[in-house]
Amino acid sequence: MAKRYETLDGIRGIAALSVALGHIRWPSVISHSPPFVNTSLWVDFFFVLSGFVISLNYYDKIAGGYSTLRFMAKRFARLYPLHFLTLLLSVAYEVLKYFAYLKGFPTEAPFEDNNLTAFVANLLLIQALGFFPDGATWNGPSWSISVEFYTYVVFAIAVLAGSRRVLRPYIFGGLAILSLIILALSPNREYLGVETDFGIFRCIAGFSIGVLVQRLIAAERMRVSARAVEISKYALAAFALALVSFPTGNQPITMVAPFVFGGFILASGLTTRDDLIDRFLKHSAVQWLGAHSYSIYMIHSVIRLGFGNIYDLGASKFGLGHWWFAEGLVVAYIGLILIVSALAYRYVELPAQALLNRVFDRYFGPAPQGRST
Repeated sequence: MAKRYETLDGIRGIAALSVALGHIRWPSVISHSPPFVNTSLWVDFFFVLSGFVISLNYYDKIAGGYSTLRFMAKRFARLYPLHFLTLLLSVAYEVLKYFAYLKGFPTEAPFEDNNLTAFVANLLLIQALGFFPDGATWNGPSWSISVEFYTYVVFAIAVLAGSRRVLRPYIFGGLAILSLIILALSPNREYLGVETDFGIFRCIAGFSIGVLVQRLIAAERMRVSARAVEISKYALAAFALALVSFPTGNQPITMVAPFVFGGFILASGLTTRDDLIDRFLKHSAVQWLGAHSYSIYMIHSVIRLGFGNIYDLGASKFGLGHWWFAEGLVVAYIGLILIVSALAYRYVELPAQALLNRVFDRYFGPAPQGRST
């Protein structure tokens, strides 16, 4: 990235950890407290941020002739290794569940939803493109990776389609509006429930907003006072926190989330000095979460399922349905997520990405000079 946005790295880490807490299904005061009520909306932040980052690194490159195939190969190297790891972990979990089921432990029937068809769909990253509306997935969070990967194709086509630079913002604006209209008219009509059916449009909408924000900052034509930017930043941060903290359910207000997140990223990009938000999000611990956010997001679901079974077993077999047992599991769950994510980041995510990039570089030839990929 030509310019590091440490503030955005930090909030990405907090968002990933919040999603992990929000997905807890056993009774817990911690995980059911306000900041973790609507954590599914953080996925929209990931989509907007992804559009921002991809635009920052590839918009001008692709417009200048950078190979679209090379671009997709780079994105594959970034996303797929960890997706494949979590798919294998999900298979291992399902096998363990099978043996537990045979022994009479309280658990769902193994290989019921996570079947061979779903496995192939996940292997091809097509599980959330609408072909499997009932959710053909082994690792729940991977639905967003599926739609994001193919949104990269839409991004490249949109950049190339706008032969005149002035047309491209209108193309991305049109994509965002059209996607939101499709979501509003979809049979589901529940924004938070849009994942494996119309999830691609949810991604395109947020991603396109992120692209527009990045281009607006890159144009350097906005003349806004530092005070106004700071006030807007705090207001948008408060709005975003309210959206994920209150039980709005699937009310229409949830559809403003991409705009709120986009506005916050815009304000962050226009910030001329660090404020309280920046200082917090740039703390080394928060930055560590940001660096490991993809691992945290992808791995937490398998661990959460295991801890859910531990709670069910403890409550049904040993009568451990106490608050201290539930909250202790939450602490252990988060601790294990952080440990496994750190290991996956160091020994799978980074080396596998580097290996694949070397393979693709040999195939495509020397990488063009310019912004890092």
